[in-house]
Amino acid sequence: MTVQKDLQKAVAAAESAKGTYATFGESTDDPSAKQMFTQMSQDMDRHISQINSRLSVTAQNSLNSQAINSVTNDKDNQSNTSSLQSSETITTESNATDNLEMENSTVS
Repeated sequence: MTVQKDLQKAVAAAESAKGTYATFGESTDDPSAKQMFTQMSQDMDRHISQINSRLSVTAQNSLNSQAINSVTNDKDNQSNTSSLQSSETITTESNATDNLEMENSTVS
């Protein structure tokens, strides 16, 4: 999750920088500075887009990983349930055999 948190922080920082550059560009009368700040704001749009793309990939990877873990856990649970049922069956059969042996020894 650290990567996702870092990417979310990077998006927030890039959005903040974009807003700052846009504000500086609007507040200056210097055409060269206005152009520079506008360009920097546009650069931040590209950064935000790249970071969001990576964030989507990591989110999808996380979902895939959770799905795989869920399937693995389900299989483990089914295996454990099956083992428990087999163990209970063996115990029941063993008890029945013991009871039958006791009845036979009592009758003899």
